[in-house]
Amino acid sequence: MNTIAQGLRQLCCISPSAEESTELQQTSAVRTASQHEVSATVSNPSQNLAVDLPASENIHAISAEKRNLYAGSFHFRHPRHGNIEIFRLAKSNTQNTLDFKINLSGKGVESSYLQRMYVADRDGNYNNASTLGYSDIFLPIEMQHRGIIYLLHFAAAESALRLGVDKFVVDNAVSAEMHKVCQNLGLNADGVGFGYYSGAAEGVKERCIDYMHTKGWMHMPEVMPTALADIQKGWR
Repeated sequence: MNTIAQGLRQLCCISPSAEESTELQQTSAVRTASQHEVSATVSNPSQNLAVDLPASENIHAISAEKRNLYAGSFHFRHPRHGNIEIFRLAKSNTQNTLDFKINLSGKGVESSYLQRMYVADRDGNYNNASTLGYSDIFLPIEMQHRGIIYLLHFAAAESALRLGVDKFVVDNAVSAEMHKVCQNLGLNADGVGFGYYSGAAEGVKERCIDYMHTKGWMHMPEVMPTALADIQKGWR
């Protein structure tokens, strides 16, 4: 039986644009959150404060959809492009979504973007494997051509490892640039149809590290928020 996350992916398809920029372009099969959904998630402090299971807990003893995942942040620096902070909003055991907020600052440029990803215990698009992934992405112009797409995928792959899912996935990639990104990440075109990519999160993470170094980004250690104020700072 398909999960809600699978149904959301299959609602519609987005046609490719006449010209599509590097590293950001939309895929289709909508998984996009409404502004109301995003606002409701951000404004709920109890979700922000969700915590992981104890370290002694077997990660596979509970499904990915039912796992708690704490809020986290990922920091990157670039000599020309400035600073990137990616804030992962906490996931409670009642959510099948995971939100990432990207803040670009410094070097005279500021921009923010929210990417929602979906968690599925039995993803029918990938032989019922458990997955974390998305099906569309629209990075703002200020974040294009800077390798930021690989920073986001690094944070997503790290989160997929913490959730213990079988695969990280991108559904129904449309643009040539998005196909290229998926191939650069070492994803396999092995889903239900053309443009459905999946791969092991560990491999995606390693590829992202290689690409961020190639593009001049330096990854700072992950910082775990110690208070609600630290989490809310990421949603400025």
